[in-house]
Amino acid sequence: MDMFLQASALVLLGLILCQTLEKNFSVLLCLGISVMILVAGISFFRPVVAFLEELQSLCHLRSDMLLILMKVTFVCIITEIAALLCVDGGNASLAQSLKLLSSALVLWLSIPVFRALLDLLQRILEGV
Repeated sequence: MDMFLQASALVLLGLILCQTLEKNFSVLLCLGISVMILVAGISFFRPVVAFLEELQSLCHLRSDMLLILMKVTFVCIITEIAALLCVDGGNASLAQSLKLLSSALVLWLSIPVFRALLDLLQRILEGV
């Protein structure tokens, strides 16, 4: 909780500084603060990863499926930060292009999940 409060204070300080600086410097400052927040936020994912590993061992889940879930999560987080920075920098079309690219990447990452689902459906239908 303390880290969250410190990060919130950093964001508010960055906001004040961004309002007083030139546009080019404010975008760079926002980028730097976003990277620091992302690095700090990774520590919050450690318990989630530990829980997923415990869930995997208890339920005999495939580790590659959980890895896909984590990759998709990080792609979405990074995309959202980068897209917001593009919008702040005055280029909404780059933000939309990045979101389109990330959607394609998420679909590409999900192909093994769709294949596993298709295999399961085929096994179920063969048993009927």
